[in-house]
Amino acid sequence: MDEGKDSNNILNLRFLTACVITFLHFVAGFSVIPILPVLASQLGASIFFVGVIRSSYFIVAALLAIPMGRFSDILGRKVLIQMGLGLAVISSFAIFFSSSVIELLIFFAIGGLGAAAIAPAMDSYIGDILPKKKIVTGYGWYQLSMQLGMVVGPVLGGVIAAASTLRMSFLSAGLLSLIATVLALFFIKRKESRGSITSFSVSQLLKTRPTIIVLAAWFLILGTAFVRGPFDFLLPLYGREIGFDIVTIGLLFSLPALVGLLARIPIAYLGDRWGKRDAFVVLGALAFFLPTVIVYRLTDFISLSLLLVVVGLGAATYTTAVMARIAEGVGTAERGFAMGGSNMMRFAGFSIGSLVIGASVESFGFFYGFMPAVIIAGLGVLAYIMLVRKR
Repeated sequence: MDEGKDSNNILNLRFLTACVITFLHFVAGFSVIPILPVLASQLGASIFFVGVIRSSYFIVAALLAIPMGRFSDILGRKVLIQMGLGLAVISSFAIFFSSSVIELLIFFAIGGLGAAAIAPAMDSYIGDILPKKKIVTGYGWYQLSMQLGMVVGPVLGGVIAAASTLRMSFLSAGLLSLIATVLALFFIKRKESRGSITSFSVSQLLKTRPTIIVLAAWFLILGTAFVRGPFDFLLPLYGREIGFDIVTIGLLFSLPALVGLLARIPIAYLGDRWGKRDAFVVLGALAFFLPTVIVYRLTDFISLSLLLVVVGLGAATYTTAVMARIAEGVGTAERGFAMGGSNMMRFAGFSIGSLVIGASVESFGFFYGFMPAVIIAGLGVLAYIMLVRKR
């Protein structure tokens, strides 16, 4: 009995440390997001080239997420997590010393390579160490650490930039990533973070195939990311168009994230108790993207706020449940590959969706311009339902 308790305590410590590492990683990454465009413009970048710099991160992360996830199955999660954090350190410190927009492009793309390494490896490591009966709750806490990092990061970056210089935000981001790297070195055990594969070849990588459950989750993640990416940057523009001041726009923009912070753990707990993962995935995804159709028909603060609460609840429900579904849908030896694919779909949806829907909204207005994203999200959910039923 005592040995079981000790083992559980060790598990809790390592899970908690993984969440702390994730929190530090997201604080570091999101602390420089509002600073990078300003620094790039100071170095002479046009608005278009600022977009190119930002897209380079997501493009590199999307293209390499699956190979990096597969490498984590073979080399071990710890190797890829430390590699990703190390590249984040290099990226931040290099941008601190950069002197041209080309250097910014290269060094920010290196940060995307780091994201491709750490995201599927850490996603998989969480699934490796969590007991099945608590997997949704565990992923809920894990994603909560991400969201906290997303909230704290921009505030910290802005405070540091205001107190000193823009470049100091990148220096502080590098130091936070360095602290996370040290934590990973001591608290992530390699023997707990390695799959059963002992050899590797390119043909082996190419022959790897997702299970039906994983493929269904990939389609759903791609569809919802196609909405989520453009929704995040179009909502402030819509608020400005209907006459809201910057404070009101900020409140509306942060509302879904705030709801997610408050509701994610209770929803995850219910997901473990109820056990019907697919119902949580589908209902959460529908609650997330269907209200976005109506958002661009509303013009008052109260109705927009109520609708965005539903969007936040939906996002908190489906994102946690679908990660648990992927983790359960494969064995340890292929979990990195499965999580790499989910990250590829998310990054690709963010970047492609923002580009396509941004151009569509500019031509047809918010309501009709955003409709293709909603249709694609609906097709993603439909594909999930059909594939799960086929299984």
